[in-house]
Amino acid sequence: MAKRNPYTEKFVALSDRQKQVLRFLAQGMTDGEMAEAIQRSPHTIAAHIRQIGDLVGIHKRTALVAEAVRAGVA
Repeated sequence: MAKRNPYTEKFVALSDRQKQVLRFLAQGMTDGEMAEAIQRSPHTIAAHIRQIGDLVGIHKRTALVAEAVRAGVA
């Protein structure tokens, strides 16, 4: 049986768009760059990141990226 990654469980409920935003964030993209890439406003990107933080209980972007990398999401 494969071992469960405890970090992954935090990210299960994320939508595909939220996971995409996390991957962009992990690549070091700015809100403006992410917005341009998915044709949304920077305000929408910031809202996605806040929602992700609320869902997983992490509100600092660097910590969010670190956890997402550990979980294999980013």
